[in-house]
Amino acid sequence: MKQYLKHNSRALVLSYLDLRRAIGGVGLLLPLLLGPVGYLHSISGGVFFLTLAFYSLYHFPSFQGAKHEIAPHEAQRNFVYRTSGVVILCSLLAMGTYLFLIADEWKRNLNHYHFLFWMEWIAVWSFAAAWLTKGRAIVADIAVDMIALPSRLMGKREQ
Repeated sequence: MKQYLKHNSRALVLSYLDLRRAIGGVGLLLPLLLGPVGYLHSISGGVFFLTLAFYSLYHFPSFQGAKHEIAPHEAQRNFVYRTSGVVILCSLLAMGTYLFLIADEWKRNLNHYHFLFWMEWIAVWSFAAAWLTKGRAIVADIAVDMIALPSRLMGKREQ
């Protein structure tokens, strides 16, 4: 029984590696091979990242209004939110350019560096920074205090 399982697990690993090699060669055509599922995945991912950017750019920043929340270092927090939103949009633009505009030669070169993975990683972690800042997590508060430090020091100099 052990010999049978050992043989089958080895065959499974080899077939997985063959599949990865086969997909790696046609990885650029994966959305076409998967048909509507590949396009649905790309569109859903785009909508997801646009939603994250919307939250970072419009929902999180404080505006002077009736429901104004008093927060320490409000300007620096708004800077973190807006920077996060811009980084997400830049990552989304880079992913869209990669998928739809650049030549296949460049795509093959970028595939070696897992370009889409890193752009998605940057966008998600950028939103995480905004989310932690909005939630006033300890780590984010330290970062906001560090951002606010130069303006505090400049205020002491002027006095």
